Amino acid sequence: MKKRQKRNTVTTVILVIVFTVLIIYSLSVILSLLWGVLTSLKSWYDFEGRIPGAGKNYLGFPNLDKSLVSPNGKLIMHSRREFFELFNYQTVVKNFKMSKTTEYYASGSLAKISHSTKVWFGNAEKGATFIDILINTLLYTIGGAGIMCFMPALTAYITAKYDYVWCKALHIINIVIMCIPIVGRYPTELTFLRNSGLYDTMLGNYVQKMTGSGTYYLVYYAFFKGLSNVYRDAASIDGASEFAITFRIYFPLAQKMILTVFLIQFVNLWNDYQTLYLYLPSYPTLAYSVFYLVIESSNSQLKTIPMTMAACMLLAVPILILFIIFKDKLMGSISLGGIKE
Repeated sequence: MKKRQKRNTVTTVILVIVFTVLIIYSLSVILSLLWGVLTSLKSWYDFEGRIPGAGKNYLGFPNLDKSLVSPNGKLIMHSRREFFELFNYQTVVKNFKMSKTTEYYASGSLAKISHSTKVWFGNAEKGATFIDILINTLLYTIGGAGIMCFMPALTAYITAKYDYVWCKALHIINIVIMCIPIVGRYPTELTFLRNSGLYDTMLGNYVQKMTGSGTYYLVYYAFFKGLSNVYRDAASIDGASEFAITFRIYFPLAQKMILTVFLIQFVNLWNDYQTLYLYLPSYPTLAYSVFYLVIESSNSQLKTIPMTMAACMLLAVPILILFIIFKDKLMGSISLGGIKE
């Protein structure tokens, strides 16, 4: 009895510690998001404390005092325009224009190969507009997330459900790849992509993501390994092909897990700018554009903290809305079926 009481006490203490850490982490994320939203709704004068008689407004609510206007009406120091008209967001969207040329050498070429910023609509000389950047973002995030959630699932299904020697070898290779760090692969990868003509193309980016390894491979592998083979046997007796068994029986059972991985990869790619900086410099996305406009652009208007926060909120709000819509479907329990062994 005493041992049980000690175990219960230790378990309770651990749960309290874990719960406390999660609460602190959740509050830090929520408060950071709220601070970003409030800051994006402030004017530069309000945030930097340029209003006479007022200090720096880093943590407070936007100043909506109507009287904070110069006598000639040209200098507006309050945040009413930024708060009610979303002026910072309008300015960021209008300035979401990129015109950049990427030049590089490839094997066998004596001259540099030039790629201009991809423009889907409008004038190529003026650069990519917000619509062009949004299209690039959807192609990069939806297409990439779809590949990155499907390929590990397919690889895991093959290695879990087929008892061939090469399937076992593939499973071992995937585990070894995860355990051994691959250092210095970027120069070789960039050289291969440039020489093969896949560099700075959306097709080349999709090819890069067509790998069946990674952490989610093990998640899928454990899931498919736990599913009974009775499904396969019953379908085979009825004349179902391997293709039908895979995509009409087993993959529908894993659809909730696949959608969860898709959402995680979508969020990861939505906020990714480093990959585009290396491999897709001519296809600016929202994340890459925010990085470029805030860090590298000569437009000083966008480098103020309220403008920067407005640009960051344009990235954060869609992801938050997406999670709110799909949280019940993605966070629910995963059913393994009703086969009785």
